Amino acid sequence: RLPLHLFLSDAGNSADAITALVKNWIKVNRYQVEPLQVRSRQEGFDLFVQGRKKGRMWHEGLGYQIMENWKVIYTAESPLNAWFDYLLYEQTGDAAWRKRAFEALDFMLKAQHTDPADPFYGAIDTNYELDKKVFNSDDHTSNWRYKVDMNSFAARYLLQVWQRVKEKEGADHREWYQAAVR
Repeated sequence: RLPLHLFLSDAGNSADAITALVKNWIKVNRYQVEPLQVRSRQEGFDLFVQGRKKGRMWHEGLGYQIMENWKVIYTAESPLNAWFDYLLYEQTGDAAWRKRAFEALDFMLKAQHTDPADPFYGAIDTNYELDKKVFNSDDHTSNWRYKVDMNSFAARYLLQVWQRVKEKEGADHREWYQAAVR
């Protein structure tokens, strides 16, 4: 036997009925939200940074694996990760974040089609398969090379990192700029 609660409402419209039903359910079940132990912003930030730094998803010299069960570096997202890591470098002063940002960008440049005779000239293959050690774009569509949205996304963050590093360090990583323009 299981208890069954039956709640009825004559509110006349669904919004008021739902509100009344939920309020009555909460009252009957004496439902309460337990107070949370909230960390300070700094504690939360430190915990996040520690988790990102020690996580298994980073592959030295390549970038971040996109998910546990898909063994790929999603190269089109590498510039976003590089942007984020460079900002972590600025926040923490830890040179490991700068190194990660630069490594991820330099590696993802290898995913770009740079031969002007290539019909996919300028396109970035979105995946680097860790097991096969190959670049491709075999993920979500039969249009397997030219993913305008992801290539635009990559270009945007390539330009942001390029500009930020140029402003902060005076270093012009022209190869990042050129890849974004392509």
